Amino acid sequence: MKISVMSLCFQSAMDSGEMTLQDVIGCCADAGADGIELMDKHTQLGPVDELAAQIADAGMTMTSLCLPCDFVQSEDAVMRDAVDAAVERMEVALSLGCKLLMLSPGGRREGWSYEDIRASMADGMALLCERAAPHGVTVTTENHGGMAALRGKVEHLREFKEKVPDLMLTYDSGNFLLADEDPLGALHALLPWIVHVHLKDWRDASPRASKTSRSMSGRRYEAIVIGDGLVPTREIVATLADSGFEGYLSIEYTGADAPARMPQIVSYLRRLTD
Repeated sequence: MKISVMSLCFQSAMDSGEMTLQDVIGCCADAGADGIELMDKHTQLGPVDELAAQIADAGMTMTSLCLPCDFVQSEDAVMRDAVDAAVERMEVALSLGCKLLMLSPGGRREGWSYEDIRASMADGMALLCERAAPHGVTVTTENHGGMAALRGKVEHLREFKEKVPDLMLTYDSGNFLLADEDPLGALHALLPWIVHVHLKDWRDASPRASKTSRSMSGRRYEAIVIGDGLVPTREIVATLADSGFEGYLSIEYTGADAPARMPQIVSYLRRLTD
Protein backbone atom coordinates (compact mmCIF):
# COMPACT_ATOMS: atom_id res chain seq x y z
CA MET A 1 0.00 0.00 0.00
CA LYS A 2 1.12 3.53 -0.75
CA ILE A 3 0.24 6.79 0.92
CA SER A 4 -1.46 9.75 -0.71
CA VAL A 5 -2.61 13.13 0.60
CA MET A 6 -5.78 14.88 -0.49
CA SER A 7 -5.30 18.49 -1.55
CA LEU A 8 -8.51 19.16 0.38
CA CYS A 9 -6.41 18.92 3.57
CA PHE A 10 -4.90 22.30 2.75
CA GLN A 11 -8.03 24.12 1.64
CA SER A 12 -8.07 26.58 4.55
CA ALA A 13 -4.41 27.47 4.01
CA MET A 14 -5.04 27.94 0.30
CA ASP A 15 -8.14 30.05 0.92
CA SER A 16 -6.20 32.35 3.23
CA GLY A 17 -3.35 32.72 0.76
CA GLU A 18 -0.86 31.04 3.09
CA MET A 19 -0.20 28.26 0.58
CA THR A 20 -0.30 27.87 -3.17
CA LEU A 21 -0.96 24.58 -4.90
CA GLN A 22 2.76 24.32 -5.56
CA ASP A 23 3.34 24.73 -1.79
CA VAL A 24 0.83 21.96 -1.17
CA ILE A 25 2.64 19.61 -3.54
CA GLY A 26 5.93 20.39 -1.84
CA CYS A 27 4.43 19.85 1.62
CA CYS A 28 3.09 16.43 0.65
CA ALA A 29 6.44 15.40 -0.83
CA ASP A 30 8.38 16.67 2.19
CA ALA A 31 6.05 14.71 4.47
CA GLY A 32 7.03 11.53 2.61
CA ALA A 33 3.83 10.87 0.67
CA ASP A 34 3.90 8.80 -2.50
CA GLY A 35 1.11 10.69 -4.21
CA ILE A 36 -1.40 13.50 -4.12
CA GLU A 37 -5.14 13.31 -4.68
CA LEU A 38 -6.45 16.49 -6.27
CA MET A 39 -9.81 18.12 -6.02
CA ASP A 40 -10.99 19.01 -9.52
CA LYS A 41 -11.02 22.73 -8.73
CA HIS A 42 -7.34 22.53 -7.82
CA THR A 43 -6.44 21.15 -11.26
CA GLN A 44 -7.82 24.39 -12.69
CA LEU A 45 -5.43 26.73 -10.86
CA GLY A 46 -2.86 26.75 -13.65
CA PRO A 47 -1.70 25.06 -16.86
CA VAL A 48 -2.08 21.29 -16.70
CA ASP A 49 1.37 20.62 -18.13
CA GLU A 50 2.98 22.75 -15.42
CA LEU A 51 0.99 20.94 -12.73
CA ALA A 52 2.03 17.56 -14.12
CA ALA A 53 5.67 18.65 -14.06
CA GLN A 54 5.41 19.91 -10.48
CA ILE A 55 3.99 16.60 -9.28
CA ALA A 56 6.61 14.59 -11.16
CA ASP A 57 9.46 16.82 -9.98
CA ALA A 58 8.30 16.24 -6.40
CA GLY A 59 8.65 12.49 -6.97
CA MET A 60 4.95 11.82 -6.59
CA THR A 61 2.05 10.62 -8.70
CA MET A 62 -1.49 11.93 -8.91
CA THR A 63 -3.52 9.16 -7.36
CA SER A 64 -7.12 10.27 -7.91
CA LEU A 65 -9.24 13.12 -9.20
CA CYS A 66 -12.10 14.08 -6.87
CA LEU A 67 -14.76 15.09 -9.34
CA PRO A 68 -18.14 16.65 -8.54
CA CYS A 69 -20.85 15.80 -11.06
CA ASP A 70 -24.58 16.34 -11.26
CA PHE A 71 -26.11 13.09 -12.46
CA VAL A 72 -29.49 13.79 -10.88
CA GLN A 73 -31.26 14.64 -14.13
CA SER A 74 -34.71 13.98 -15.55
CA GLU A 75 -33.85 14.71 -19.18
CA ASP A 76 -31.62 12.46 -21.28
CA ALA A 77 -30.01 15.37 -23.09
CA VAL A 78 -29.06 17.09 -19.85
CA MET A 79 -27.65 13.84 -18.50
CA ARG A 80 -25.54 13.41 -21.63
CA ASP A 81 -24.20 16.94 -21.16
CA ALA A 82 -23.29 16.15 -17.55
CA VAL A 83 -21.47 13.00 -18.62
CA ASP A 84 -19.68 14.88 -21.40
CA ALA A 85 -18.51 17.43 -18.83
CA ALA A 86 -17.16 14.63 -16.65
CA VAL A 87 -15.34 13.11 -19.62
CA GLU A 88 -13.63 16.45 -20.24
CA ARG A 89 -12.32 16.43 -16.67
CA MET A 90 -11.30 12.79 -17.08
CA GLU A 91 -9.12 13.86 -19.98
CA VAL A 92 -7.43 16.38 -17.69
CA ALA A 93 -6.79 13.61 -15.18
CA LEU A 94 -5.23 11.49 -17.91
CA SER A 95 -2.96 14.40 -18.84
CA LEU A 96 -1.82 14.37 -15.22
CA GLY A 97 -1.10 10.64 -15.32
CA CYS A 98 -4.15 9.75 -13.24
CA LYS A 99 -6.53 6.89 -14.07
CA LEU A 100 -8.83 6.99 -11.06
CA LEU A 101 -11.92 9.19 -10.77
CA MET A 102 -13.63 9.61 -7.39
CA LEU A 103 -17.11 10.93 -8.12
CA SER A 104 -19.51 12.97 -6.06
CA PRO A 105 -22.43 12.22 -8.39
CA GLY A 106 -24.94 14.80 -7.13
CA GLY A 107 -27.14 15.65 -4.19
CA ARG A 108 -30.68 16.10 -3.04
CA ARG A 109 -33.31 17.35 -5.46
CA GLU A 110 -36.62 18.88 -4.42
CA GLY A 111 -39.55 16.62 -5.24
CA TRP A 112 -37.33 13.57 -5.74
CA SER A 113 -37.24 10.55 -3.45
CA TYR A 114 -33.85 9.34 -2.30
CA GLU A 115 -34.40 6.11 -4.23
CA ASP A 116 -35.03 8.02 -7.47
CA ILE A 117 -32.00 10.24 -6.86
CA ARG A 118 -29.73 7.23 -6.41
CA ALA A 119 -31.20 5.60 -9.51
CA SER A 120 -30.41 8.69 -11.57
CA MET A 121 -26.90 8.86 -10.11
CA ALA A 122 -26.40 5.24 -11.08
CA ASP A 123 -27.54 5.95 -14.65
CA GLY A 124 -25.00 8.74 -14.99
CA MET A 125 -22.18 6.72 -13.45
CA ALA A 126 -22.96 3.82 -15.77
CA LEU A 127 -22.66 6.10 -18.80
CA LEU A 128 -19.37 7.50 -17.50
CA CYS A 129 -18.00 4.02 -16.85
CA GLU A 130 -18.69 3.14 -20.49
CA ARG A 131 -16.80 6.23 -21.65
CA ALA A 132 -13.93 5.66 -19.21
CA ALA A 133 -13.27 1.98 -19.90
CA PRO A 134 -11.49 2.39 -23.27
CA HIS A 135 -8.99 4.71 -21.56
CA GLY A 136 -8.27 2.31 -18.70
CA VAL A 137 -9.83 4.73 -16.23
CA THR A 138 -11.50 3.39 -13.09
CA VAL A 139 -14.61 5.21 -11.86
CA THR A 140 -15.36 5.13 -8.14
CA THR A 141 -17.69 6.74 -5.65
CA GLU A 142 -17.59 6.91 -1.85
CA ASN A 143 -19.84 6.84 1.19
CA HIS A 144 -20.52 10.58 1.47
CA GLY A 145 -20.69 11.62 5.10
CA GLY A 146 -22.44 14.92 4.50
CA MET A 147 -25.28 13.11 2.74
CA ALA A 148 -25.28 9.92 4.78
CA ALA A 149 -29.02 9.31 4.52
CA LEU A 150 -28.85 9.64 0.75
CA ARG A 151 -25.61 7.91 -0.23
CA GLY A 152 -23.49 7.29 2.83
CA LYS A 153 -24.48 3.82 4.02
CA VAL A 154 -23.26 0.37 3.08
CA GLU A 155 -26.63 -0.45 1.53
CA HIS A 156 -26.38 2.59 -0.76
CA LEU A 157 -22.97 1.56 -2.09
CA ARG A 158 -24.20 -1.99 -2.62
CA GLU A 159 -27.14 -0.55 -4.53
CA PHE A 160 -24.80 1.41 -6.80
CA LYS A 161 -22.69 -1.70 -7.41
CA GLU A 162 -25.73 -3.77 -8.31
CA LYS A 163 -26.89 -1.17 -10.83
CA VAL A 164 -23.42 -0.32 -12.19
CA PRO A 165 -21.22 -3.44 -12.15
CA ASP A 166 -18.22 -1.58 -13.59
CA LEU A 167 -18.29 1.01 -10.81
CA MET A 168 -15.72 0.51 -8.06
CA LEU A 169 -15.66 1.98 -4.57
CA THR A 170 -13.66 4.45 -2.53
CA TYR A 171 -13.88 3.55 1.14
CA ASP A 172 -13.93 6.52 3.54
CA SER A 173 -13.09 5.27 7.02
CA GLY A 174 -14.64 8.17 8.92
CA ASN A 175 -17.78 8.79 6.92
CA PHE A 176 -19.46 5.60 8.08
CA LEU A 177 -19.64 7.03 11.59
CA LEU A 178 -21.76 9.84 10.16
CA ALA A 179 -24.09 7.14 8.86
CA ASP A 180 -24.09 5.57 12.35
CA GLU A 181 -22.37 2.48 10.95
CA ASP A 182 -19.28 0.62 12.11
CA PRO A 183 -16.32 1.52 9.84
CA LEU A 184 -14.66 -1.89 10.19
CA GLY A 185 -17.88 -3.76 9.55
CA ALA A 186 -18.49 -1.60 6.49
CA LEU A 187 -15.01 -2.40 5.22
CA HIS A 188 -15.62 -6.13 5.44
CA ALA A 189 -18.99 -5.73 3.67
CA LEU A 190 -17.53 -3.79 0.75
CA LEU A 191 -13.97 -5.12 0.55
CA PRO A 192 -14.18 -6.89 -2.84
CA TRP A 193 -14.95 -3.63 -4.63
CA ILE A 194 -12.65 -1.17 -2.84
CA VAL A 195 -9.88 0.28 -5.01
CA HIS A 196 -9.12 3.50 -3.12
CA VAL A 197 -9.23 4.58 0.52
CA HIS A 198 -9.80 7.89 2.30
CA LEU A 199 -8.60 7.96 5.89
CA LYS A 200 -9.89 10.42 8.46
CA ASP A 201 -10.60 10.35 12.16
CA TRP A 202 -13.13 11.86 14.57
CA ARG A 203 -13.63 12.43 18.24
CA ASP A 204 -16.80 13.45 20.00
CA ALA A 205 -17.12 17.19 19.59
CA SER A 206 -16.47 19.42 22.55
CA PRO A 207 -19.08 22.10 23.36
CA ARG A 208 -16.63 24.75 22.14
CA ALA A 209 -15.79 23.07 18.82
CA SER A 210 -16.20 25.57 15.98
CA LYS A 211 -16.45 23.03 13.17
CA THR A 212 -18.36 19.79 13.64
CA SER A 213 -20.08 17.09 11.62
CA ARG A 214 -23.34 15.53 12.72
CA SER A 215 -24.31 11.90 12.25
CA MET A 216 -27.76 10.74 11.19
CA SER A 217 -28.63 10.14 14.85
CA GLY A 218 -27.40 13.59 15.86
CA ARG A 219 -24.03 12.67 17.37
CA ARG A 220 -21.55 15.49 16.83
CA TYR A 221 -17.95 14.86 15.80
CA GLU A 222 -14.91 17.03 15.23
CA ALA A 223 -11.86 16.15 13.15
CA ILE A 224 -8.74 14.86 14.87
CA VAL A 225 -5.38 13.60 13.64
CA ILE A 226 -5.63 10.12 12.14
CA GLY A 227 -4.95 7.49 14.78
CA ASP A 228 -5.97 9.63 17.75
CA GLY A 229 -9.74 9.25 17.51
CA LEU A 230 -12.64 6.84 17.32
CA VAL A 231 -11.96 5.32 13.88
CA PRO A 232 -10.16 1.93 14.15
CA THR A 233 -7.46 2.90 11.66
CA ARG A 234 -4.96 0.24 12.73
CA GLU A 235 -7.51 -2.54 12.25
CA ILE A 236 -8.70 -1.06 8.95
CA VAL A 237 -5.19 -0.97 7.52
CA ALA A 238 -4.49 -4.50 8.75
CA THR A 239 -7.69 -5.76 7.11
CA LEU A 240 -6.76 -4.09 3.83
CA ALA A 241 -3.27 -5.59 3.99
CA ASP A 242 -4.63 -9.08 4.66
CA SER A 243 -6.94 -8.73 1.66
CA GLY A 244 -4.05 -7.92 -0.68
CA PHE A 245 -5.14 -4.33 -1.25
CA GLU A 246 -2.48 -2.55 -3.31
CA GLY A 247 -4.09 0.87 -3.75
CA TYR A 248 -3.50 4.17 -1.99
CA LEU A 249 -4.38 5.21 1.52
CA SER A 250 -5.30 8.86 0.98
CA ILE A 251 -5.09 11.17 3.98
CA GLU A 252 -8.05 13.46 4.62
CA TYR A 253 -7.25 15.62 7.63
CA THR A 254 -8.59 19.15 7.31
CA GLY A 255 -7.62 20.68 10.63
CA ALA A 256 -6.06 24.14 10.54
CA ASP A 257 -2.75 22.54 11.53
CA ALA A 258 -2.79 20.09 8.60
CA PRO A 259 0.44 21.39 6.99
CA ALA A 260 2.37 20.98 10.23
CA ARG A 261 0.75 17.65 11.09
CA MET A 262 1.24 15.95 7.73
CA PRO A 263 4.69 14.43 8.43
CA GLN A 264 3.32 12.93 11.66
CA ILE A 265 0.31 11.42 9.88
CA VAL A 266 2.34 9.99 7.00
CA SER A 267 4.84 8.52 9.46
CA TYR A 268 2.04 6.90 11.46
CA LEU A 269 0.59 5.26 8.35
CA ARG A 270 4.06 4.10 7.25
CA ARG A 271 4.41 2.25 10.55
CA LEU A 272 1.07 0.56 9.97
CA THR A 273 1.88 -0.50 6.42
CA ASP A 274 5.51 -1.60 6.85
